Amino acid sequence: MKAIRVIDSHTGGEAWVQEGILGSRFRAHYRRAGEKIVPVISGTAFVTAEATLLLNPEDPLCRGIRR
Repeated sequence: MKAIRVIDSHTGGEAWVQEGILGSRFRAHYRRAGEKIVPVISGTAFVTAEATLLLNPEDPLCRGIRR
């Protein structure tokens, strides 16, 4: 529950609004469901780009570092 204490210390348990440099905003808060923390986020987003990842099978780290 350390995450809840950190969030509460910054928000007082209330919802907060995050605004980006272009003025886009989203509103967030959380609710508890027993021992679980359920984030609730609302706002509007737009797809601004698409990308294709080219993975080289010869690269030992092409899929990241795995244990």
